[in-house]
This record gives sequence, structure tokens and C-alpha cells, in this order.
Amino acid sequence: MYPSKLDVVGGQKEFGGATQHTFGYALHGSLKVQSEHGSLDLKMGGWFALAGVGMVTVAAGDLAVLITRFGYRGQYAAGRIEERGRLSYIDGCSDSMLYYPPRLGDPVLNHLHFPPGIVQSQHTHPSIRLGIVARGKGHAFGPKVLGEGDTWTEELSHGCVFLLHPQEMHSFRTDTAR
Repeated sequence: MYPSKLDVVGGQKEFGGATQHTFGYALHGSLKVQSEHGSLDLKMGGWFALAGVGMVTVAAGDLAVLITRFGYRGQYAAGRIEERGRLSYIDGCSDSMLYYPPRLGDPVLNHLHFPPGIVQSQHTHPSIRLGIVARGKGHAFGPKVLGEGDTWTEELSHGCVFLLHPQEMHSFRTDTAR
């Protein structure tokens, strides 16, 4: 429904626009966000969501992830991810919704937690999924085409970002150790 863009940034970067909403995450180290809402300092694991224009400043050697949704203006929010999610999710995983959609179908920001040793069932989602591996390691996998034998596997570790297209069959598996 809304086009999206994902950037991994260091240093200073202006983001957003009059009809844009940006979700940000402190991947390594710390970042500072400045916007019409004021100023916000986040450490690793911190996130923000805001509409309009802003400036993010990431400390030297640190990284942040910015996900922009075009044609959407949501509400301002900020916080930190927790150790694990609060709600049950597929095959022993857990989930916390960090940024709630103002209307059904609007963008959300989730924290999905996959414990060590998980092999998740194959599934799809109705909309695009842009993801960040906040900690741990594992693999994403799924079929290339409907049928047997054709599969894809992508190694994931702390700092990896990924994209799942709407209705893309996929699942995740985690290594046994963190």
C-alpha cells in the first residue's frame, strides 16, 4: 500500500518529508534524532517513529537503520526493545508490537524474538516486511518457486537487514547458541 525505503546510516543524515513517516533503530552504539518534536537520544536497541522531516546523528563507528514509508504520516513514538517479545508467535517465538497502527492496515514496528534452536514453519504475510537482526544469528529460508527442491537460504546475524515481499513464503531458524 505504501512504498518503502530502508537505509543503514552512519554520521549525519536528514530524513523524511511532508508526506513521509520514518522508523529508526539504533543498531550499534548511539544516535541523536532532531525534529519538530524535539531532540531524542537513543542507545543500542532504541527505536523511534515520526512523521515529517528529521535529522539523525550517529556517533562515529556506530550505525542506525531508517525505514521510510512514503505517503503515510503516523504518530510520534519512541522506546527500547526488550529481551524477548510479550506475545506468543509461530513455533515458540514471541512478538511485541512497538509502534501500533493508527488504522487497520497502516505500518507497524514489531520486535520478533526467536529463541535459540527454533525452526519456524513456512508462512507468508500480506504486506512487505523490512527487518533488522537486533541480536543473535540464524537463517531465513523458503522456496524459490512453488514446487519441490528449489529453495533459498540467507544467513542472518546481528546487523543484517532484510526484505520480504508481500506473500513471499519464508521462515527462520536460529542457531542453538546465541
